[in-house]
Amino acid sequence: MPYSVTRAANHTVAITANLEPEAVTREREHILRKIRRSASVPGFRPGKAPAAAVRTRYASAIQEELQEHLTGVLWHEILDGESDLQPLTDPEIRDLEFSEDGGFRFTAELEVRPHYELPEIGPLELPPISLEVSAAEIDDELVKVAEEQSVWEPAEGANAADGMLIEVDLEGKVEDSEEEPYSEKDASFVLGSDRVPPEINEALQGAAVGHSRTASKTLPEDLEDPAKAGKTVRYEIVVKGLKKKVVPEIDDDLAVTLGLENLEDLRQRISGVLENQKRSARRSGWRRFILDHLEQGIDQGMDLRRQTAARATHATGSVVFFWALAAC
Repeated sequence: MPYSVTRAANHTVAITANLEPEAVTREREHILRKIRRSASVPGFRPGKAPAAAVRTRYASAIQEELQEHLTGVLWHEILDGESDLQPLTDPEIRDLEFSEDGGFRFTAELEVRPHYELPEIGPLELPPISLEVSAAEIDDELVKVAEEQSVWEPAEGANAADGMLIEVDLEGKVEDSEEEPYSEKDASFVLGSDRVPPEINEALQGAAVGHSRTASKTLPEDLEDPAKAGKTVRYEIVVKGLKKKVVPEIDDDLAVTLGLENLEDLRQRISGVLENQKRSARRSGWRRFILDHLEQGIDQGMDLRRQTAARATHATGSVVFFWALAAC
């Protein structure tokens, strides 16, 4: 199957392909036999009509399916033959026709992945990146593991303080507003966390279960709702519960909770995880280093080409200037 591939500067490729008459005839007969098996022709039982009658009655359908099939056959043969052809778009068929001798041809255009020739950049020494896991790193991870296994337990007789989980009923009312008060039952949050407004956090410090506290907050002047902008919200808060975080000890019991034999087993498991993370980070770091090195080489190559082009332009300009002087 002869074909030609023409590459353009804008990363597009024009392909012209031809299929011999014998191959076209073979494919047409295959499609005819397939259609004939279920063809309905007056005077014949379904699937029993002569090939000539089916060819006449279904000529348009046979031709349409043949075009589609032959285009696919040609396209796949081209892709198999052009291993470096990496399409980025579906081919746009420009021409599609049967020739007088019974052959078939089409012309298509498509965008392909560009190919770049990288300049010679010389030997490359990768920076050393250690995979060693220190005892301090393992200790830090153990603290995180213990924190993840912590639980909240009721703080009997305690007073609210930062770091405690507090449960409240809350009602907020915008002063000088006819809006219904905002209320929330059984709200819970950790005192001192970023999601707690400072005014509420300060008002609840030292509160015990059953205590009521009041807090006020002035809304921003640039609030989207002009009816509330710059006004004060007054909160009435009733403390319903207090809990403290209990972090387990970093010992064998913690390891058993996680399905391991003992603390040493847990330390080894953490060490393995950290080493894998370091290995992945090293791979990413080396990849970035290599890409930066290649980019630098490409930039140097482009600078060299620009300098060469500039020198050529300067030389051409000098010759023109010389001949202009000579003509005076």
